[in-house]
Amino acid sequence: MNFKEVYERFLLISGLDTEEASKWSALCVEAIGQLRGMLKTNVKEEENSRRLNTAAAALALYKMALCSAAEDIASFKAGDISIGVRQTLRQRALAVWETAKAEIAPLMKDENFFFGRVAP
Repeated sequence: MNFKEVYERFLLISGLDTEEASKWSALCVEAIGQLRGMLKTNVKEEENSRRLNTAAAALALYKMALCSAAEDIASFKAGDISIGVRQTLRQRALAVWETAKAEIAPLMKDENFFFGRVAP
């Protein structure tokens, strides 16, 4: 995975300008490292660079959205307690990440499967 390409895709999918996005660039580095840890040992990054770079950018966007979760609240009312929440960046980022993750699923270790026996 290539930081420059991941960052360019992050700019594209986030809609942020370079000044706003620069404070989130560390998340791109973190996402690259996290994805590398999730890959099967025989995966060649160079052959799958487009999908992996896109997935890393999507993961970075999702992490950014989680950090910005307080921005989800569109309104708040104290009397008779009422909180309004708009469709959030977090929801959109999660959808983007899940789509990208599904695309690279064959390249990733399967850590959600458990094989065991049932005791008699």
